[in-house]
Amino acid sequence: MGARSEQSVRSFNPAHTGDNPSPRERVARLWNEEESWYYYLTEIALRRIGNRVINTFFRKEPSAWLDVRPLLRIALEFDTQVSAWSANLPTAMKQWETSDAIKKPEPGVLPEQGGNHVMQELSWALENRLLEVRSWLYQPFMYWLVHSRSACATLPSILDGSNGLDRFVQVAAADGIDNQSATTLYHLVISRIECNLKILDMRSL
Repeated sequence: MGARSEQSVRSFNPAHTGDNPSPRERVARLWNEEESWYYYLTEIALRRIGNRVINTFFRKEPSAWLDVRPLLRIALEFDTQVSAWSANLPTAMKQWETSDAIKKPEPGVLPEQGGNHVMQELSWALENRLLEVRSWLYQPFMYWLVHSRSACATLPSILDGSNGLDRFVQVAAADGIDNQSATTLYHLVISRIECNLKILDMRSL
């Protein structure tokens, strides 16, 4: 590669800050590269779970979700996988807090001092992906709640919290759902409601 071509590549390389970057610049560059790899690997893992959810639940028409009993076991397995994925995220991907704005670092602030806006943006993007996958996972069970003749009337009591589960188990029995399956279904329905509220409260533009 000629000198002119090399110079052109450097001019288009946003990470290039000069032939002899300062130690501070080298640390910041390496830090950002590490965060990018964390994001890349964790995104791949979550996408694989998301693809499994889609291939399992969305191959048929939504009307198939009216019989939720065959879906409960695999949904609980997916829910466990997603929760384990979230709990075991690298520390670098857990730095963003939903109550804080994503801000660029102040001049002279090193990444390890909390000034890495790249890290904040990547962890924020992963949180969005997590909510998206959870919304896919819980959708069949919210559909059942809304379209089941017996279950729809119980929505106010479900949200009550005091005797919501007991009332839900009684109503689910009318659809031939046993107590253990009804408890699992209740958990999935409540999880969908909480997921929707979080999306509306913290993620909507």
